[in-house]
Amino acid sequence: MRKKDLCFFITVLLLLINVTSLSAEEHAIELGGEDGWDNFSTEKNIQKCLGRYGYESICIASASLTPSKTTDMFLSFENGTISDITDNYNVVFSSLTVNKSSIMGGYSALSRGTQKGLKLKGNENSIFGKKGVVGSFSIAFWLNPSLAENGETVLSWQSSRNINYEPLYQMIAGAFYNNKFEWTFTNVFSSPEGCESDITLTSSNMVVPSSWSYHVLNFDEETGLLEYYINGRLENLTYVTSSGTQEGVVYQAVLGVPATIEICPQFTGYIDDFSIQKTLIEPKVHQPMYYPDGGSFETNILGPFTTNSEITNVQSISTIPEQTDIQLFVRGAENCFGWTDETPEWIPVNDGVLSKSVVGTYFQLGARFYTDGQSKKTPLLTSVTILYNEKDPPLPPFSVFGESGNGSAKISWLSSVDESTDGYLLYYGTSPGEYLGRSAIEGNSPVDVEDAIEYVLTGLTNGKIYYFAISSYTITDSNSRIEGVLSKEIWVRPQRNKP
Repeated sequence: MRKKDLCFFITVLLLLINVTSLSAEEHAIELGGEDGWDNFSTEKNIQKCLGRYGYESICIASASLTPSKTTDMFLSFENGTISDITDNYNVVFSSLTVNKSSIMGGYSALSRGTQKGLKLKGNENSIFGKKGVVGSFSIAFWLNPSLAENGETVLSWQSSRNINYEPLYQMIAGAFYNNKFEWTFTNVFSSPEGCESDITLTSSNMVVPSSWSYHVLNFDEETGLLEYYINGRLENLTYVTSSGTQEGVVYQAVLGVPATIEICPQFTGYIDDFSIQKTLIEPKVHQPMYYPDGGSFETNILGPFTTNSEITNVQSISTIPEQTDIQLFVRGAENCFGWTDETPEWIPVNDGVLSKSVVGTYFQLGARFYTDGQSKKTPLLTSVTILYNEKDPPLPPFSVFGESGNGSAKISWLSSVDESTDGYLLYYGTSPGEYLGRSAIEGNSPVDVEDAIEYVLTGLTNGKIYYFAISSYTITDSNSRIEGVLSKEIWVRPQRNKP
């Protein structure tokens, strides 16, 4: 065997050995993690929070109050701000500090003892911004006291109203006494005849320091029933009526001169989701901390990748408390147009393994979050890594040959050593490297010759040089074509057989 032929044989053999490893290369897309999460195409009941390694993670959104037309005040402390979401109250003074030690959402407010807390002034649309009959109302908040000592005050409102041209002192207060929480209403409730009633409503159980509890106070203008709940359990009630029972004449809440309302004027601890409603709140024994229906998201469409790329595995870093879960889904297609909720089909991922093959040029990730039975816990998703194979395009023919004819050129080549090759494209043109030919009877450049290894182009001009190159292609499962690079260029000059 000649030395030149031996070298050629060895080269072809090495290509054959490596063709399998070259046919597909694994890549990875990481979502979340150190770089955080981008915006989603759709999302429902989710929020960003701190997760594993201190990275930004996704969890179920807290079941915070959603303000409505009956919401008089709502302090959520989200986004690191202290303001009334309803815009019914303006902050006059605040010594509260926004803190991430929250129970609902990402933030709560920290009060440090005798620093006067938060003062708000209501407008004419608010309960405490005008005088007159209040109607039904509720006051609700989450509380985490550092202390539960006498005088620790969470709410205070002081004003006066004129009765027969005489000023009458009024007060509403919510404070701790003997480790219990006590509501006081002084000259607030009035009978139709103008008789005033002082009300004190004390919790039956002690409030435990350094733990969160949910407090709800309801007054029903129809029945006169004043109820106090902690964590959905009734602590105390009274009928604000002429007889002190449900049979008496109802005393209505009547406020005098508008005055500021103070939140945590003398309180040490955390407060979250403070609200006042112009209606009653339904207390729940198992007050949900997260949306009971869970949450979900879909990422923006990812890509483009090489045609016919295939997802091989989906890995995630997450925190899954007991009874909670996260279900991941992926889907893919060769184009990114016309995607709906149903198509392309969402494929579940279980322990990183896809239940069905996902192939395409574009991918999308979806996730469904499930809370526990009492909606007290949420799973956290820190990052997702999608592993996928990009199929390398097939190798071109190693050698190409040309033979001139009368108005024609016969081009032949050695088959590609790449086993994934399904066919060939024959490029031609009249300038080197520019294969823009249009004169051949067989068609414009490139001509699909399918799996042939020689082909004759006719209708060419005798005496004119034409340049040729061959590429290999693979047909994918979706009937699209992956084309490889061009072979080495050759030239042929068609000519007559006789002068």
